[in-house]
Amino acid sequence: MTRSDKSIPVEKIWQIYLVQKSVWKVGNILGLAGQTVYEKLKKAGYKLLRSNWNTDEINKLESYYKNTNSLDFDIKVIANILKRPYFGVAIKASKLGLSNGTRRKSKKTCQKMGERVRKWHEQNPHPRGSLGLKHTTKTRKILSEKSLAAHKNRPKEKEAERIMKMLKTRQKNGTLIPKNQKVSWKQAWHVIGGKRHYFRSSWEVNYAHYLQWLKERNEITEWNYEIQTFWFDKIKRGVRSYTPDFQIVELNDDVVFHEIKGWMDDKSKTKIKRMAKYYPEIKLIVIDSKAYKKLCKQLSRLVPGWSQ
Repeated sequence: MTRSDKSIPVEKIWQIYLVQKSVWKVGNILGLAGQTVYEKLKKAGYKLLRSNWNTDEINKLESYYKNTNSLDFDIKVIANILKRPYFGVAIKASKLGLSNGTRRKSKKTCQKMGERVRKWHEQNPHPRGSLGLKHTTKTRKILSEKSLAAHKNRPKEKEAERIMKMLKTRQKNGTLIPKNQKVSWKQAWHVIGGKRHYFRSSWEVNYAHYLQWLKERNEITEWNYEIQTFWFDKIKRGVRSYTPDFQIVELNDDVVFHEIKGWMDDKSKTKIKRMAKYYPEIKLIVIDSKAYKKLCKQLSRLVPGWSQ
């Protein structure tokens, strides 16, 4: 290592690496060999992209994601603890199923995003020279009237197609069933059988423990939570899709679905009726209040993790 190598603080090398994401690009900037950059960062304890994760690091990552309030969450905090690039940490969290795209951003993150957006607009004028201009009251009224007229005159078939396309896009993006609209203290993330899911009630959590117990006893092959959505393409209004709570793969490879329903509202009744009509070949079992309480009496002391 030359004297010029020693004069460059490793913290500076790390900060440049966080931007460039390549030891060779960092080397070109600092006048060093890529291998030298790699060795300096590794010696200082920093973890580069694609370096193997050990069990302790994974446990720290999972603990941070699980125990950190969304408004206090900052991926750079855990990245600094692990001495890894924050984008590498984000990739690993995504692969482990820890990421939540609907998580509310902290005030600090929102401020930084706002600053970046404002700075970009200051440096990049409007492509049509309309920066800072606003529609007049008259123009806004005309646009509103045209928009309402277009919506009113749109054929029902086209409107139904638009809504179905919107719903399927939400499913593709993982936002069809929002996981951040918490309406009960019983809703929360839980890890059961190595699977991390956002359960919507304590009944669902207990039932997941029950299915995992059956799996460990080799009474079922597998179980999954909210894994499949059934679409009612012929329906033009109202309930257009249904996602059962649990999918169970039985020992003979048959697939059945279980729905936990302590209270059956009109929307739920419609979903189940349409499921029977449009997917008669799918076996769906509804666990109502009576059936659940019976299971509770039989299994609460047998199934690990079952809570009253």
